[in-house]
Amino acid sequence: MSRKQILFLFLILAFLSTGLWARFFLDHRQGRDVTGVDEKLLAFDPGKAERILIGKGLKTQVEIFKEDGIWKVKELWNARADEIKVQAILSALSGIRGDLRSSDPALLKDFGITDPEAFCVKVMGGNNDLLADLKIGVKSPGHTGLFVRLFDRPDVYAVEVGLDRMLGLFTGLEEGDLSSGFWADLVLFKLEPERVKEITISRLKDGVTALRAGVVKEEGGGPGEPGRWKLIGPQESLSADPDKVLRFIVTLNSLRAQAVADPNQKHGLDHPVWQLGVKESEGGKEKETVLFAGAKDSKEYVYFVKRRGRSEVYRLNGYYFEDMNITNEKLIEDTPRGGEGTGNS
Repeated sequence: MSRKQILFLFLILAFLSTGLWARFFLDHRQGRDVTGVDEKLLAFDPGKAERILIGKGLKTQVEIFKEDGIWKVKELWNARADEIKVQAILSALSGIRGDLRSSDPALLKDFGITDPEAFCVKVMGGNNDLLADLKIGVKSPGHTGLFVRLFDRPDVYAVEVGLDRMLGLFTGLEEGDLSSGFWADLVLFKLEPERVKEITISRLKDGVTALRAGVVKEEGGGPGEPGRWKLIGPQESLSADPDKVLRFIVTLNSLRAQAVADPNQKHGLDHPVWQLGVKESEGGKEKETVLFAGAKDSKEYVYFVKRRGRSEVYRLNGYYFEDMNITNEKLIEDTPRGGEGTGNS
């Protein structure tokens, strides 16, 4: 290599070094620490969480707590919380990482992450041990990402985790507001189709139960043979269609209530007019899920429904109620072409 080439390479190296040092000093003047790239901000075991407090500014707006292993929402009369949403936010927080953008307390306002304006998520363990306390700025670094900081430090980090959507914030953070209803578990049924052994739908009036529709699964003819669905109640002499029964079970699992209602108001559930029962069996043990409904609210076209053995009362759209309130006509096996009978789907 010639002397001229060596000199040229030396000048390039000097130029690059000068640029790196300039960036270093510029970063520090702007309150940034260039060594703070991709730092782990929190580390805790999600399984030890017992309480989650979510708020904006200095006010807690949503409290989710664990009772007997079940997550509940305090503001919704202790209704069950959506386990998937709870585990998602705990998992995201427990290993969150970020890129340090500033360590200057004077710049917190620029990120919208001062105590009075930022969103806050606290996670508490047993004995009120603080597992996490994170502030989320109302300004963002771009179309994606958020600014966050730990409650007792001025260091601001950019993260790519969608904490805003995990908290139910789907508009701009500056105008966004938290809702306890976002955390409610609005699922009415969580059935395992292969375990379902019986379904009954009944009208209730003056202490009398009138069976409206029903199917029961008979035992198979031999080991490994699937059982056969049989109609009970009206038209029980006709054959039940196993595919229609399965679709009905899938429909039940897909239903979602509109919202949790105040259980202190009766909503007609002190004298329900309708019930749907599902029996499941596994390993010789049987459990039954029963859903009650009060009279229809014609003005809003909703029904108030309640699971037996639970305190939660739900508002259910009338059209969803109709999907459950079927007769045996919807479960009868279609008449084979050229066959006899009057069964219809």
